[in-house]
Order: sequence, then structure tokens, then C-alpha cells
Amino acid sequence: EPKIDLFAMTLEWCSALELVILFSFDAHAHSGHKRVLVEVQRQCPRVVIVPIRNPQDRVFAGPKSSVVQTFGFRVPQLAAAVDLIFRGAGA
Repeated sequence: EPKIDLFAMTLEWCSALELVILFSFDAHAHSGHKRVLVEVQRQCPRVVIVPIRNPQDRVFAGPKSSVVQTFGFRVPQLAAAVDLIFRGAGA
């Protein structure tokens, strides 16, 4: 759960970025994490959400966000997600 000062700092930093990639572990169980997902999408122009523990976190993706579903957090699953995100950015 993010502390208030870290939450504000994170949002300020993210709002200046062109693209934000959020790895979501379980926003359903952690209200602070859900708040980060919601607020970053509200303030940032391009957001990619990568649910790595609970695939249902995709329901928190807004209409302008993209979701890369890993269905797990093992190294091959994360490597495939990162490859997809960055290979797609360079294509």
C-alpha cells in the first residue's frame, strides 16, 4: 500500500511520461494498488497494464489503456510480456 507522499510523488513523475507500464500484482486485494492504477490512467496519456498475479485486474483498465495478459509471474511469462511491449514499440 503506497504511503501518501510516495503516492503523490509517483503520480507526479508518471504524469510527465509519454508511456507508463504498470505491472499489477493484485489490485483486487490491495486498495492502494488499485488507486495507483486508476489515478495513473486518469493522468497519463498512454498506459499499459500488465496483470501478473490476478488476471482479473484487467477490469481496472480504462478505455484508453492497453492490457498485456501474462497469466503468471514466472520469468518466461514476464519476458514474453516485456518482449511484446517493447518489440511492438519499435515496429
